[in-house]
Amino acid sequence: MVILEADPGIIARRFSDRGAHNRFQRTPGSSHAEAHVYRQATDRLIQAGFDVLRVECGQRPPEAAAVITTTSRPSAHQQRKLRANRREQQEPGPMAGCAGWRL
Repeated sequence: MVILEADPGIIARRFSDRGAHNRFQRTPGSSHAEAHVYRQATDRLIQAGFDVLRVECGQRPPEAAAVITTTSRPSAHQQRKLRANRREQQEPGPMAGCAGWRL
């Protein structure tokens, strides 16, 4: 699974530049809310055992983010390590299992 991330200020600027596509994006502060919800969802997906690739898009051109999302995936070794890390979590907390990988 791939999650695209960017700083809320960058997201807000992009909404302003291209125009909002829905009423949520027209709401003041929506970029901060969106970034927060995506972080929570990403953490929960990782805790549930999903392999998650977080791609920081704030400083990358769209073409670079597209290449990363279409060509990147963890190696078999990385996948085993991520699964082992999740199994070793004794006491799940809010960040337990956050062994997702970032580019």
